[in-house]
Amino acid sequence: MICSRPIGRFRRVYLWLFCFVGVFGSAVPGFADKSGLCGVAREIATQGVARFDTQHNLGLAAIRRAYDLCGSDPGIAFNMGLAWYLDKQLPKAREIWETLYKTTRDFPVTDPLALKVLTNLAWLRFEMGDDEEAHLLAFAGLRQHPGHLALAHTKFMALMRMARYLEAYDWLTRDKLPGSLPLEWKNQTAEYMVENLWREFRSGKHLSSIKNAVDFYIKEYPEEPIFIRAKEQLLVAEVDPKGEIPPIVALPDSSWPKSGNIDDRVLELDPLLASQPTLEPWKKREDAFAVVVGIARYRNIESRHYGDRDAANMASVLTRRGIFLADPEHVRVRLDGQATQETILQDIEWLASKGRIHPNAVLLFYFSGLGAPWIANDPPEFVDGLLLPVQVDGLKITPQTAISLNFLKGLLSDLPDREIIVILDTCFHGQGHCGTRLPGKRVVPTQGFFQDTHGWALASVQGDAGVLDAARQGAFTYHLIKGFLGQADGADGLERDGWVSLGEAFGLAQTALRTHKPAVDGFLTAPATVRLTRTRGEE
Repeated sequence: MICSRPIGRFRRVYLWLFCFVGVFGSAVPGFADKSGLCGVAREIATQGVARFDTQHNLGLAAIRRAYDLCGSDPGIAFNMGLAWYLDKQLPKAREIWETLYKTTRDFPVTDPLALKVLTNLAWLRFEMGDDEEAHLLAFAGLRQHPGHLALAHTKFMALMRMARYLEAYDWLTRDKLPGSLPLEWKNQTAEYMVENLWREFRSGKHLSSIKNAVDFYIKEYPEEPIFIRAKEQLLVAEVDPKGEIPPIVALPDSSWPKSGNIDDRVLELDPLLASQPTLEPWKKREDAFAVVVGIARYRNIESRHYGDRDAANMASVLTRRGIFLADPEHVRVRLDGQATQETILQDIEWLASKGRIHPNAVLLFYFSGLGAPWIANDPPEFVDGLLLPVQVDGLKITPQTAISLNFLKGLLSDLPDREIIVILDTCFHGQGHCGTRLPGKRVVPTQGFFQDTHGWALASVQGDAGVLDAARQGAFTYHLIKGFLGQADGADGLERDGWVSLGEAFGLAQTALRTHKPAVDGFLTAPATVRLTRTRGEE
């Protein structure tokens, strides 16, 4: 058979699903070529399949011609449906595959064409938004083909979009499908089940009304630690107003598009980062130092989405493809509970000390978490921006209990280094989506507050720092990382040299953030040309 291009992360794993059938006119019950046209049609179809990727219009026309001559040939019909699918004409593809399914469903279970029709039609039903029909077809297929991962994937996705999380979790637990992917689905489903419990808790329901559900989960699935942990956290949050409440997790039934080629976590950068080869040691710099901080779960205030993932992935790209050595003597990473005020301040002082010892060093400070304004004077004006450590009390946010940007600016400006980079994925207006709801008039910083800094990149000056739920990351950090991985090399008309600077990565991110809904007003204080990540080998 001749394979078409892959479709999405899952389709990269199961390439054969969307491959053209290269053998036509196999033994089919009730099929006979009485006119002799089908032999010619198969030869035309073979030529069309061979040209489909490189000469798309010519290939499509040939497959259509073959179908017009002998649409009763199951192999030709399947390929006609596939050609329409790849041409994004889904209703035409579905019409052909639905008709073909009525014929092939009575084929022997071992027939490969019948399995392809079943599998592709189930997924196409899901893509077109018919979740229950997709689920029923995949369910029927799994009874004939137990453990078939492509059918299982369609069933999983359909159940997720219909919010039938308990049903999906129970099925994945009992069927014990092979491989690591079903385990990932099961963990995701458990996460969504727990999020529903927290949503009830956040809405004000008393714990007693939630306890029955979590007790049922623990009784039925005693080997699942996330349910036990959820019950413990719910109990703490019930008796302690300052107890940890996890950040909101986007649920598929409300966040996934209702139709289209959807992959549950196709935008996540983790697999891409894990596959990146580490830069050769001689291309790294002994005098490059970084402090990377990310907080998703605060102890006493509402949490910031994905801050820990932002920081972990930023550290990964900087040490794998970047100039930074991956050891604590060069890069310090502080996530969630590690990111106390004392630790962050000590790390900043450590970073500054490296700058004093190495006058030509590259120094980088990264923060993803909550920010807040410090307001003074009459009328009120923004006089400082605060980065909030993990233990901060929402009623006691001051420059003395947080990380002051004025302090950070002063400390770094005294250093002889010019290659100093600060990246802040947060916002400072103190309202709504920044996570801190401070009373009083909304007062925001101006770009002038950052005029005496160099190489500072901010997700937002006056608005919100956006998030990408599909990628489980802050939008600013996500696009910066994509840029650092190579997309920004040569941005803004610069020569492609195999390296990416902060300025190049920021340019790419800013373009993407302008189309973000709502748009994010990213800001770079001054040109930042230091080369941070390597995108390809020597020319």
